[in-house]
Amino acid sequence: MKIMNQIIIGAFVFSLVAGLWLIFELKTKYLNGVSAVSAGELKFEETPELSENINAFLEGQYPTCEHVLLATDDRYAYVDHVCGVFEKEGEKNIVQKQGPRGPARLEFNAQKQILAAVTLQEDQDQFIDQYRKLFPDAIQVINSKKTDRRFENLLPRAYARQQNRQNGT
Repeated sequence: MKIMNQIIIGAFVFSLVAGLWLIFELKTKYLNGVSAVSAGELKFEETPELSENINAFLEGQYPTCEHVLLATDDRYAYVDHVCGVFEKEGEKNIVQKQGPRGPARLEFNAQKQILAAVTLQEDQDQFIDQYRKLFPDAIQVINSKKTDRRFENLLPRAYARQQNRQNGT
């Protein structure tokens, strides 16, 4: 009888653990959204040609854009970007007066020409869910740890780019 009780308790504990694990997996997959899968190996180097193509595409709708490349794969460039009009407030503070900012996934062709973009605004409903659907897990982890890839670091670069254009340089 003692062995039978141990078997029943063991089966109960196993069922409880398996059920909790299943609930966690289902919650992660269906309630939190599924992360995107990269289209090939992720690369983290940016060529000058790709950089110019990204800015040219983004600037098709806005006067000035700046970005930081998070990664590329065989089909997409994953960037954090800021576009619009920028002003200097005080000695060092640069502010964005208008335009979009945030992560974007840009689709490109074999010649690295940008064909289409999906951009996210930080104030959008369901931002986190959409971010997961556009960006593979590896990029999400890297982006959360790299302080040089933060939006605030794009503002001085965007302002300088805007000033260079206004001055014709």
